[in-house]
Amino acid sequence: MADLINYNRHTGLYDVPEAEFDAFIARRVEAIQAGNVEPVEMRRADGRILRYAGVVLPDGGRLLTYLDITDAKQREAELGEALEQQTATAEILRVISNSPTDVQPTLDAIAASATTLSGADIGNVARFDGSLIHLGAVYSWTGAQLDALQRIFPCAPNRGSVMGRASLTRTVVHIPDLAAHPESAHLPGYFAKVFSAVARRKP
Repeated sequence: MADLINYNRHTGLYDVPEAEFDAFIARRVEAIQAGNVEPVEMRRADGRILRYAGVVLPDGGRLLTYLDITDAKQREAELGEALEQQTATAEILRVISNSPTDVQPTLDAIAASATTLSGADIGNVARFDGSLIHLGAVYSWTGAQLDALQRIFPCAPNRGSVMGRASLTRTVVHIPDLAAHPESAHLPGYFAKVFSAVARRKP
């Protein structure tokens, strides 16, 4: 068994760092020799996810089974993401219902939900009145960060900022690596940004 695993050491089959590969082999062999192997998920270097298990045969041999569950895990992740989005939407609707005349709680809820769902460290909501962008709500900003942010607003939209570009184009603007886009204005200490424009429907 060790020879078989070691054969795939350099084929890219296993998503295991070289420095940890010997220990990985030892654990696998020890588990198989100990008896039945409970189902375990294993991520391959190519991104596929396998569930493997092992049973002891009557003659003392071992039967190992491998099942590709990549598609099932993808569907599971998609369902989990959809549930999170539905939960966030329901929470925002609840806030709107409880504060029909006060928009601030709704903006706060949107900032919190958007930050959480996107996996971002911080988030904010801004309002564009057609001429200037105004800060509407923030989530998870430190005092120093908030002071720096508040000094920016109100501001006229321009394509040099991610927020300004989203406001002008009314689209989602995502820059995954700010270092590769030095022309995009941003506060120090940030590595990626995403803004989405939401247009208010006229009555």
